[in-house]
Amino acid sequence: MLENVNVFSNVEFTKWAYLEELKIEEKYLIQKYLEKQGKTIEAGTGGGRILIEMQKLGFTSLSGFDCAPEMIEVAQQRAGNNGLSFEVQDATNLPYEDSSFEQAIYLQQIICFIQDDLGRLNAFKEAHRILKKGGYILFSFLCFDCRVKNIG
Repeated sequence: MLENVNVFSNVEFTKWAYLEELKIEEKYLIQKYLEKQGKTIEAGTGGGRILIEMQKLGFTSLSGFDCAPEMIEVAQQRAGNNGLSFEVQDATNLPYEDSSFEQAIYLQQIICFIQDDLGRLNAFKEAHRILKKGGYILFSFLCFDCRVKNIG
């Protein structure tokens, strides 16, 4: 986990901290499956891009967390005083009460960045634990084989 915090606080910081706008597939999934009034948590929020854009679409009650403190600082600066909440948290051990959220967003391959099998399993368990019964979670995963094919 500490290695990934270092990567996203330093090496990948500029790439991920200042991204803007939703990708077409993100916007589609968010608008199709999530409720604008639902209490929402985003894992791996980075610079807050997804939540900031969701707010522009009329979503309310939005919170995000990331393991990299520098990312959270950027998210807070970018969001200003617009009601979004950002915290430094570890996806494998979340402080939130059971059934705290109606919907959760785990896009941008957050699970794939957890380095060990037990950590990934714990992140899934935590996502399930904090979600209310009947809620929705959006996940995305990184396919290294696809990336290699696209590069070559």
